[in-house]
Amino acid sequence: MLDWSNLTYIGFASGSFIVLGPSYTTDMAEVSLRGTFGVTLNLAVTLAQVMINALSINGAVHWDVISAICIGIPVALVSFMLMMPESPRYLISKGKRDEAAKALQWFRGSHYDITEELETMVEDQERRRTVKSIDFKTLLSVQLYLRPFLFIAMLISINQLSGISFFFRYTQEIFRDAGSDLDEGKSSV
Repeated sequence: MLDWSNLTYIGFASGSFIVLGPSYTTDMAEVSLRGTFGVTLNLAVTLAQVMINALSINGAVHWDVISAICIGIPVALVSFMLMMPESPRYLISKGKRDEAAKALQWFRGSHYDITEELETMVEDQERRRTVKSIDFKTLLSVQLYLRPFLFIAMLISINQLSGISFFFRYTQEIFRDAGSDLDEGKSSV
């Protein structure tokens, strides 16, 4: 029987990480590295799935050890994140320029001159304040917004509907039901 409270917790935690992780990462990253850091989440998730499956080959690592690893890494990361400063961009949006400068200096290191980058962030925030938000009707009716919206919606749909998540989750069962004589752990790697 499924324990819905655990599934709800896992779903909430995963959903939060999927949104907050890349947002924080790209917010604090240097401009030239934002795109690279922004795509590392999918790579990390895939590598984690492969690692967990590799640990289960021929029962090499007992499931309770694998579970401890799956719990320990996120707990360590959350503990680490509690020590991180707020995003400089967030602090600027709240009018806390001095705190933003300290946070940016922390991210870049004491040897780095943050003056130009901080000014760019302040200018970007000023530009954001002057840009009007658009409603859903405008998003779907104005060509300037519609094309990028449809393109992003298409990419997200392809990703979600491709079946890769299903395949990762049920690889062992798929190979077993197909009559494969491969070890279940090996089939999922």
